Order: sequence, then structure tokens, then C-alpha cells
Amino acid sequence: MAWASLSTNTKAAVVFYSVYGAVFFISLNITGVYGVGLMPLFPLQLERVGWAFTWLVQTIFDFYGAASCVSGVILYTEPRTAIGVMWTLLLCCGGCSFGCVWCALQLFRHGCLALVDTEPRSAPGVSLAAKLTLPLYALFFAAFFVYTSVNQPLIPLNTSDLSWNLWWLMTTCFDYYGVCLCYVFIICSTEGSWRAGLAWSCGALFIGTPASCAWIVKRLLQHGSLALSSVATASSGADQYSPTGDVNR
Repeated sequence: MAWASLSTNTKAAVVFYSVYGAVFFISLNITGVYGVGLMPLFPLQLERVGWAFTWLVQTIFDFYGAASCVSGVILYTEPRTAIGVMWTLLLCCGGCSFGCVWCALQLFRHGCLALVDTEPRSAPGVSLAAKLTLPLYALFFAAFFVYTSVNQPLIPLNTSDLSWNLWWLMTTCFDYYGVCLCYVFIICSTEGSWRAGLAWSCGALFIGTPASCAWIVKRLLQHGSLALSSVATASSGADQYSPTGDVNR
């Protein structure tokens, strides 16, 4: 789609995802991944408080990058802005379990997680896997979060304690990959070829926020929306709304 034809809200979304992805990419390179940087991820330094805290913060920002991508799908899909905002707040404040529940609800109601203007070639197999996996992961993470909260209370923050940092780093990693699970199912349901779906999924899982944001920007520039195709089809003939109420016919 031409830039001029995009709605104001979609242009703002493109700018947001572009900036967030770029900033996180710069932060990741400054922190370091292997051997070079202020506090490289590899080799793992599980005995150092500074390393654990640095990667806890980095993983939190990575989680919110992935969560913002899934939130974009939610906001574009839900016809009522208040409902979309509610699910977004639950996901961002309560963790990946709410994202898994939302995606599972869409699957059981509409049968697919493909975005608009998509021929869901692989959707039947992907949808079955998602129906089996997402509810189980939602339960797993909720239980793990409660366990961590009981054994290493989040408040007050205890950033000088190695055990506290490592437990919350592990919990945040599970949180991030739970959101990524939702995102990967959306990507694989949407992309026309399994190679493209696999490539973008690996990007989200192993590169993180920069790849996730890049895929969202690509979809917005190509199609101007992140709404689920199944919801749009079910509501054919009715007005479709973007996150802040723009009407798309």
C-alpha cells in the first residue's frame, strides 16, 4: 500500500514499531551477544549479579517488544476499543498467559489466526497445534509465575541478590517465549509459504524484538491492518475498526 493511503493510526504504528525495533537492536549490540559488548550474553555468567540483572532488564524490554506486536493484532481485531485495550493491559501487566488465552479464544471461535488479506495455506495444521499448545502454556506460565512470586517476591525489588535476579530472569524468559508462541502461530498462519513462516518465526524466537517488529511493519505497509482474517470474514458487511476507531470497509 502507498504510504499516503495508510490511516494516521497505522502510520503511527509503523513509526512506533520501527523505532522500538531499532532501539532494541542498538541496545542488544551495545550489551553484546557473544564475547563483545558491555555484558555479553555468551558465555553465560550465572554467578555474576551484574550479568543476571543486565539480562533481566534486556529480557523485559524484549518481552514488551513481542507483547506490543501481539497487542497490535488484538487492537486491530477487537471491534470494541475498550475490549482491545483491556486485553492489551492484561497481556502487558499480567503476562503471556493472557495472550495465549486471547489467541485460543479466537481459534475456538473463528478457527484461524491468519491476518487479513491472507490465504491461510497452512492454517488448519497450525490452528490444531495452537489449540493444543496455547491453553497448556497459559496454565504452565501462570503456575510458574505464582511459584516464583512465592519463593522470590517481586516486591520489594531485590536486584542485589543473585538468586532473585536469576529466578526473575528465567520467569521473564518463559514470559517472552509464551508471547512468541502466540506470535509464531500468527506468522505461520499468515505467511503463504512455509519457508517464509519458518524464517520469520526463527527471527522472532532467536533474534527477538527487531525481527518481530520488522514483520509487523511489513504487514502494515503491505496491508494497512493487523486484524485477524477470520474475524473480518465473520463480520463481513460490518464496519471494521482500527485501534482508535478508524473505519475500514
